[in-house]
Amino acid sequence: MTATFMKVPKFHATQWVSFIGGEGIVRSYTPESGTWTYLIEMALGLKPDFGRVGAEAMILLTEEDLHPTYIASECDVTLERFEPLYHLK
Repeated sequence: MTATFMKVPKFHATQWVSFIGGEGIVRSYTPESGTWTYLIEMALGLKPDFGRVGAEAMILLTEEDLHPTYIASECDVTLERFEPLYHLK
């Protein structure tokens, strides 16, 4: 009997990630060929006139293809992705 060791997944479910071509949310992940494969739901574009049924695109990407995307919150010191949270006058 042999044991196979894998590292812990770098990303978790519901985490925002970016990749070449866009960004999205991790919906699930599975071990595959010594690495982790992630099912990513891409961010939605503008709502079309005829409405929407579900996600526009779901893609499978390996861990090497993904980068963390930081979403600003009230306690963040630096903002790396979005406009300022508050517009002070």
